[in-house]
Amino acid sequence: MNKTNDVPERTQRLNEYSQYLARKGDLNGSVLIAEQDQILMSQGFGQANMEHHVPCTPKTKFRIGSITKSFTAVAILLLQEKGLLHVQHPVATYLPTYPHGDRITLHHLLTHTSGIPCFTNLDDYNNTLKSPSKLEDTIARFRELPLEFEPGTQFNYSNSGYVLLSYLIEQRSGVDIATFIQQSILEPLEMMDTGYDDARSILSHRASGYEMSGGVTFHAEYIDMSIPSGAGGMYSTTEDVYKWDQALRKGQVLSPDSWSRMTTPYLEDYGYGICVMPDQINGLVDTVMGHAGEINGFLSDYRHYVQADLTVIILSNLTSTSPAELSKQWTKIVLGEELDTYHIPDAIS
Repeated sequence: MNKTNDVPERTQRLNEYSQYLARKGDLNGSVLIAEQDQILMSQGFGQANMEHHVPCTPKTKFRIGSITKSFTAVAILLLQEKGLLHVQHPVATYLPTYPHGDRITLHHLLTHTSGIPCFTNLDDYNNTLKSPSKLEDTIARFRELPLEFEPGTQFNYSNSGYVLLSYLIEQRSGVDIATFIQQSILEPLEMMDTGYDDARSILSHRASGYEMSGGVTFHAEYIDMSIPSGAGGMYSTTEDVYKWDQALRKGQVLSPDSWSRMTTPYLEDYGYGICVMPDQINGLVDTVMGHAGEINGFLSDYRHYVQADLTVIILSNLTSTSPAELSKQWTKIVLGEELDTYHIPDAIS
């Protein structure tokens, strides 16, 4: 298939393929695909609440998991722009009693190179999910653990680093992280359908999270959303994530220097709260910026192809979905690369 500039045709193909995925049970959530600032598809598939048969729509709010890290990183950079901290300073500059704080910088926390063990990988993590946890209490779960390696020498994805960054944001800004993000980012960008989640609050258009095992779908295990904080505690919609993508790339949030720091690929192609990696489309190398997310009952994938100027966002409330794989297939449809045979339904072959 050759790429065509016929937007309706490509939109039809995207819709047909997505409907096919939904019928198979491989897609449950909301999807937004845009090229060169033109939205090709923004649609919901499947159920936001399966018990009440509430369909997913572009307005459905999903927990976005680790896409939250991009907001946390931006908050740190905004505080740096205000002179309230610096990413190259050691943690001990702001938290003098933190173990190994003289060797760990904020840059290490942002890039997962601190050596601090990830608390969500600890043996007792599943026993702590249901109880509210202050940031200080969550940090206490890992602060005395030995480092896994010398800071800056290796990459090991660690939610602990972003929880510690959340605490630093609160200490340096004087307000809780949810308030800082709301006032400094969400309100200026008019991202009215994004925020920090709290299961006790009534939130319109909130999706329920589901898992699947042995062909049976069931409610995901409860997690108190105070635990993930700046590592994964936010909710959003596909439309708001698209606003976020555009605002970052168009310089509406950060200074050019801060954006450059954020999007520099360090170890393992990880920047500040965002991945920056090479990919191949139609035999040409492109740069992809984005992040995936996973939290009880929810999966997400957000990616922007820089040279193609293509953004693909999927937020799902069913963990049997494969967002990264689906994003690749939608990208192939938009840019004219042939789908693998087993991905092609009869309707669009």
